[in-house]
Amino acid sequence: MVKKKKKGDKKGLLKYSAPNFLICKSGPEPEFISFLSEVKNRGKLLDVGCGIGLESDYAQKLGFEVVAIDNNYSCIKKAKEINHRVDFKQMDIFNFVKKVPKNEFSVVLDSKFSNRLTLGHLKRYYKNIAKALQHNGLMYLQVLSTEDTYCKKHCPKRKWTKIKDVYIRFFSKKELIKLLRLTGLKVEQFKIVKQKSTTGENEERQEETYYVIIAKQTIKKW
Repeated sequence: MVKKKKKGDKKGLLKYSAPNFLICKSGPEPEFISFLSEVKNRGKLLDVGCGIGLESDYAQKLGFEVVAIDNNYSCIKKAKEINHRVDFKQMDIFNFVKKVPKNEFSVVLDSKFSNRLTLGHLKRYYKNIAKALQHNGLMYLQVLSTEDTYCKKHCPKRKWTKIKDVYIRFFSKKELIKLLRLTGLKVEQFKIVKQKSTTGENEERQEETYYVIIAKQTIKKW
């Protein structure tokens, strides 16, 4: 007897419950708070893939002039309710950077947005970010690692998957540093973080492994 293929059993699609890195957060990332407290140049900050704007809200209240973008209408609508002083924009990152002048931002925040881009898009993305950053400007990256429990269990070889039509790629330290170096971003700090969180009241605690990277823009003139 041949078993019928269940709906959603396609190559690259997982049936498992959403991991904690797809669950809405209740506050800004602790590592980001620590990083921002040490940044002396509180100029313009770009938050890429801002979600409901928790990091953007925190940065604006610290004195940064914040521009935050996300493609999700519902997220931007909620973000504007949280802090109307932030310049929230609903748009695609590649459409946004076409119009951004070079050397516009002193800080760029990417909290796991890179994990939603294919390798084909990543190099172009980091190069565009480097151009938007001021010379010696900083990019804060929080990136899911191939050492993550979810990656090890569900996609250890190909290092990517789709969860509810959301593309997620996990990175090794070596390939990520190489990508950044090729696009004018020099890694200043590299930290591996492990944390546990739940996806719900009765859910098993999940351990998430990610990198926290501080990269500096090294190109004076493009």
